[in-house]
Amino acid sequence: MEFYSVKHRKKVEVDESDISKRVVERTTKDGSIQKRYMLVAETTVDGDKVKMTKFVNQATFDGIKD
Repeated sequence: MEFYSVKHRKKVEVDESDISKRVVERTTKDGSIQKRYMLVAETTVDGDKVKMTKFVNQATFDGIKD
């Protein structure tokens, strides 16, 4: 899967085995609950250990293995 490294200013290809999934929930002003689906990758880019985050839709989130 492709992530963007802000530190290195380039796109990086990451193996699915290095990706973890997270769901963040928050309550909006009107009281409804909003869910955000995140993929977090930890990999090495140009010799630096980098942690990258990517927000995705629920279909993409469900398609990634734990």
